[in-house]
Amino acid sequence: MADFFWWSLIGLLLVPLLAILLRKKERKAYVWYFLGLMLLLQVIIGVEVAWQGSWVSLGSMNGWLEFGRWGFAISPLAGWMLALIGLIGFITSLYAARLNDGLSGSGMLMASLIAVQYLFTSLLLVSQNAIPFLIGWEGMSLGAYAYILTDHQSRKTRHAAFITLTVSELGFLALILAFIIASPSGALNISHIQQVLANDPSWYQDIIFLLGLFGFGVKSGVLPVQLWMPRAYQVTPFHLNAILGGGLLNMGLFGVLLFYSVMEKLSSGLGVFLVVIGAIAVFIGALYALIESKIRMILAFSSIENVGFMVISLGLAILFEAHHLPYFAGVAMVAMMFQLTSHALAKSLAFLTSSEVYRRSGIDDIDQLGGLLPQAKGLSLAFAVACLSLAAVAPFSGFSAEWLTLQSMLQVYRGLSPIGEFFVVLSGILAALGAAMSLSSFLRLFSHLFTGKSRGLDSYVERRAYRLRPSGVLGLTILSVVVALIGFYPTPILQLVATMISTLPPHSSVFGLMVPNVFIDPAANQTLLSLGGGWFSFLPAPGLVVQPASGVSSIAPTYLLWWFAFFMLIGFLASRLMRKKSNPLSTRHVLSWNGGKSLRSPAHQYTATAFSNPHRMFFATLIHFQVKRTVIEGTELAPAAIRVETTVTPWLQSAIYAKPIRMVRTWLSRITRLQHGRLWGYVFTALFFIILLLLTTLIL
Repeated sequence: MADFFWWSLIGLLLVPLLAILLRKKERKAYVWYFLGLMLLLQVIIGVEVAWQGSWVSLGSMNGWLEFGRWGFAISPLAGWMLALIGLIGFITSLYAARLNDGLSGSGMLMASLIAVQYLFTSLLLVSQNAIPFLIGWEGMSLGAYAYILTDHQSRKTRHAAFITLTVSELGFLALILAFIIASPSGALNISHIQQVLANDPSWYQDIIFLLGLFGFGVKSGVLPVQLWMPRAYQVTPFHLNAILGGGLLNMGLFGVLLFYSVMEKLSSGLGVFLVVIGAIAVFIGALYALIESKIRMILAFSSIENVGFMVISLGLAILFEAHHLPYFAGVAMVAMMFQLTSHALAKSLAFLTSSEVYRRSGIDDIDQLGGLLPQAKGLSLAFAVACLSLAAVAPFSGFSAEWLTLQSMLQVYRGLSPIGEFFVVLSGILAALGAAMSLSSFLRLFSHLFTGKSRGLDSYVERRAYRLRPSGVLGLTILSVVVALIGFYPTPILQLVATMISTLPPHSSVFGLMVPNVFIDPAANQTLLSLGGGWFSFLPAPGLVVQPASGVSSIAPTYLLWWFAFFMLIGFLASRLMRKKSNPLSTRHVLSWNGGKSLRSPAHQYTATAFSNPHRMFFATLIHFQVKRTVIEGTELAPAAIRVETTVTPWLQSAIYAKPIRMVRTWLSRITRLQHGRLWGYVFTALFFIILLLLTTLIL
């Protein structure tokens, strides 16, 4: 296993060399295919390690100075992340291999950058020492910066890339500080840090964890360090957003889980704080996704909402562990990892399918789109799978993940203080409201893209030159099937996730209790059998029913699917039977009066903005919603033509940081006065700080 992993890294290093050797544009597909092959190898390695649930050593090497040896190993968690982001990279490589040469981010240079970035990501995942870990983290961050800066001639793109890089470097400094505080002796091996922290009080570990949450959360868009994400997604090419938003976003969560795994004395107060922060992110992210009209912005705010659910699950795990309830802590961790897996795959599928819409139409605004279903039936099906999963519609995977999280929140009465119960219950209400708005946002996104009538989209083409090549069709098909299966048939993924989670605190195995075996011991599961739990006993899974604890509600996603299919079949047969065959000899066809609908044009149907205006008005105070009405022709009393403009303050992006930034600029402007260009001033300044340094030394 170790040899195959190192060979995959060597293969990633060879991608830039292969791009140089195959300089002709018509050969670029070979570079992408080779990159996809190396990533597929990592997928196989990662799945095997995660399934076995045991560590695989990759060897070690001498480190720098006194920071300890650099050990490398694949943990079950790292294996799962390796497989997840590798699969997304593999599908994206298949998709990008046959894109038009002129499309941004589809050339051999971008394939080389992705290969180098995956090289650093792999190094990060297997490092057991802070130094190579931070090197891998910085290399991965610079790779993401390259994605965002693809269209570097645009000022908007450069501004978004600058903000992303600045926030990433602030997070990187927080990580360095966290590692230094965690191990004052300078030995930065992860195992040594865990031993040192075992003797530290909970408040000390909370501080280190919050530093790590800030540093890693920057990459994942954890509230309140998400300001870069909407801007970055908006300027990054769609298919590269599949890697950025579907894959690399989860690396921040991996880092948070790494810190969580070495700290076993986190306080319940920290858990409540994470639950509240996560619930706010769910609500705000879903609200902004509902009122935005740009496809990439909608998906960006959806990522903030989904990451909020993951933060809630992590907070619940910390809460339950602090109150010595390892079983419920394990369930919350499974919910987090299941949400992470579902979101990563579904979000990548959403970006790749919307990339096709943008590639053929050149439009990113759903107010200007519509009626694409007759022209892109297969594409609409794949996009529907992504939307249903991200909107948490049963029985898709997003529903199973959010249902597990909400069920875990209902168990907080087991040992939690009344104040903690109040905040968690309040957060549950906020998260449920956010989940409802998320459903509305994706219903709005899909319906205004594919249904209705086209709003004059003569530019949408289906010519042969613009059709998706077989490799791209294969990639989207594989991803769509995987996203659907983990929702319809979740028990294999749950088993794998539960096996992997057993290596993290609280080190408890919960799969046997979450998925009751109705086939081997039917006497112990009479209720489930009466609900149909014994159907399809020939399937290899130990059961198709998921229950987070004894005495709480259960769900059977596969059975929901069968019932949905059953009612759809009944509806289809009813529509066929009720259809009357017309006799042309006895029936006269005339245009009937229907309230003017026969003359309705695409302009008469609701736009996406009109659909979301009730939410804008209801939450007007929160989002600073304003309406500006301008009379173009006529008078105010009798207008002949008016123009209505609505604005929303994007405080979730950067407005909340406007005041602190102004304060920093004010202080910096005072410091810049020292740059007055006079020799005596520089000498006086240097002398002043030398005296201040000497006085500080004498005092200490």
